[in-house]
Amino acid sequence: MMLGGSAVPGSVRILVAESNQLLVDRLTVLSKEYSDLCLVGSAPTGFAAVAAARRMNPDVVLIDEQLPDTDGLYVCERIHRQVPRAAIILISDSPTDQSMLAAVEAGACGLISPLASDEDVIVTILRAADGEFLVPRPVVHRLFRIARELRLQTCNRETPRACGLEGSD
Repeated sequence: MMLGGSAVPGSVRILVAESNQLLVDRLTVLSKEYSDLCLVGSAPTGFAAVAAARRMNPDVVLIDEQLPDTDGLYVCERIHRQVPRAAIILISDSPTDQSMLAAVEAGACGLISPLASDEDVIVTILRAADGEFLVPRPVVHRLFRIARELRLQTCNRETPRACGLEGSD
């Protein structure tokens, strides 16, 4: 669904993939009240969101974790691949470290609760549009630990030279 109004130059163009019309209405009101935000469209299903993202080329895409036709993580992956410049924020009812890890793997830069305050929603969108990675420190540490373990597993299977360890003791 295309929404009325055109983007103010320099405003953050937002697409929301959400079947809950209340959240879409909330973002519509926020974008009217806050000139740095422009809600360019909404999609009630995941497949519609992927098509809309390709067509509208938004700065930020908010994606519900549970869409009626597909998983929000699937939509996140598709949009991340097809519109790589868009910052993606997953909307999650119960964000956990595990759901954050899954969201990051799918290409999201952060997670937000649908119950977040208007101020938190605005700040999260603006930070994502500025290219910030909005993942809590404990999750980042866990991601680095996982990456290190994977690197060590690869090094154990490969030659020391392939891992840059040649000549070291």
